[in-house]
Amino acid sequence: MRPRKAIPNRRKESASTYRNDALTRLKQRVEAEERTFDPSNEPVITPLLKQSEGGIAHILTALRAHDNEDARKFITLHDSLSAKDRLYLTLEEIAHAAGIGSLRLAEVATSAVIVNGQMATSIRIWSSADKIVKKSIKMAMTTRGVADREWALKHINYIPLPKGAQINIPIQVNQNGKAMESQRETVYLDTGERLRAIHEAVEQRRLPSPAAEAMVMGDEVEHIQNDTSDILNAEYE
Repeated sequence: MRPRKAIPNRRKESASTYRNDALTRLKQRVEAEERTFDPSNEPVITPLLKQSEGGIAHILTALRAHDNEDARKFITLHDSLSAKDRLYLTLEEIAHAAGIGSLRLAEVATSAVIVNGQMATSIRIWSSADKIVKKSIKMAMTTRGVADREWALKHINYIPLPKGAQINIPIQVNQNGKAMESQRETVYLDTGERLRAIHEAVEQRRLPSPAAEAMVMGDEVEHIQNDTSDILNAEYE
């Protein structure tokens, strides 16, 4: 019989071993910058971020498109790690190593998702606006396209707008597509100030009362008292 070949004894590394090695490499990077590495006290935010539509992958995509400084710090460190280290390291540990902390990461991720969603929605709507208008005009030419015809005629001011109270809120947009904040400051009135303002507005609409001669209250009151005593005396007689 031929002798069997010797099979080398290969040590199977467990998940805990991979994780410890990834933590060691991350700790060495932080300590090289003369900072301490202790992520044990970081609040756990991963379950919260997983509730996002698309999960952590969508959060990371939004952070990569965000111009916030803390978002850039986290993404720069996160993307510099190997795929294997990212698999065994938590977001809290990476945020701690980036110097922003897990709670700040949750705040930045929330704002990044909001901005990303708004911009993605605007892109979808405006890129499809031409097709929507064409479809609406096509429907307006049919017998059942009453609403589409009304919309199209109002758009070209062929049908006047209805009378009544209307609210028009102008929004100024700069060249970057961001809404500019209003310069006016909102003033909140308490109950007494609000009632006073309503009273002043109503008083201005009242017609002036006709001029009349002043009545002397002393004579009138004395006359009423005399009449009352005469009536009572007549009843008892």
